[in-house]
Amino acid sequence: MYVTDRSSLKQEHIILRILTGLCDVLILASKLFKFHFVFT
Repeated sequence: MYVTDRSSLKQEHIILRILTGLCDVLILASKLFKFHFVFT
């Protein structure tokens, strides 16, 4: 039980890291789009 709990927690941590990474990418993309529309 303890080993499976640790592995599931590790999976959740990886998923959380991927989600936060995607959020950062979306924020950067929106900033780039804003700058692009401002300069054009």
